[in-house]
Amino acid sequence: MKYAEVLLSQGNINQGHFYLPKGTDLFPADALGGKNKSEMAKSLEVIFVGTGEVVLTDIDSEKSLFRSARGESRRFIEKHKLTAGDKIYITKTGERRFSVSNKIITEPTLNSVLDEFNLEVIKALKESPENRKRQIENAPKKPDKKTVETTIYIRNPYVVAEVLERAKGACERCKSTAPFKRKSDGSPYLEVHHTVPLSEDGDDTVENAVALCPNCHRELHFGVNA
Repeated sequence: MKYAEVLLSQGNINQGHFYLPKGTDLFPADALGGKNKSEMAKSLEVIFVGTGEVVLTDIDSEKSLFRSARGESRRFIEKHKLTAGDKIYITKTGERRFSVSNKIITEPTLNSVLDEFNLEVIKALKESPENRKRQIENAPKKPDKKTVETTIYIRNPYVVAEVLERAKGACERCKSTAPFKRKSDGSPYLEVHHTVPLSEDGDDTVENAVALCPNCHRELHFGVNA
C-alpha cells in the first residue's frame, strides 16, 4: 500500500492537528482546494484507525491540512497518546480513500477492514431507499472473503473470573441485571472490559477491568463518547 509519513511537532500536539506532506503524489490533484471553503475541492474519504471515525474532506493546500478533520485529528492524537517526535502514517487504501494510523499498514488488518465496512454502512444510510433496494437486488448472495492479520491478547482467566464474581450478576456501569444466562453454565452473562485497553499497554488486572452488559460494552467501544 502507498503511504506517506508525518512527523508530529509539539505545536501539532498543542493544536490537535497535523500537516500533510507537500509535493507528494499520494493525493489526487482534484482534492487540493484553496484556503477558503468557497474554494473547496472534491472530497476524499478518510478513516482514523483506532477511533473508527470517518470524515469526508478535501485538502486545504495552503495550510496542507485535511480541511474538515480537525476534531477527528485531535481525538486520534489523544486516543493513541501521541507526543512530539511520533509519526503518523497516511495510507492510500482506495481510489479516493485514505487511512490515518500510528503504524504502517502493509496488509489489511481486522480493524482496518471493520473501519472500511463502517464507512460503507454510513454511505449506504445516506442513499435513497430505492437505491439501497437496487444495490441489494444486484449484489451477490454470497459475501467475499478476505484474510487479515490480527493480534490477540491471551488474557488471564482468573482476572475475568474475579471481576465477574465482584459484579454479582449486575453491570458495573449501568447497574442493570445481566440480560440473560449463559448457555454453558447458567451464569449471568456479562462481558469483562479493560478500562485502559490491552492494545494501549493497559494492565490485565482486576483493578483495570469492569464487568459490563453488552449494551454498555458496545457503547464504550462505538458510542459518540468512545
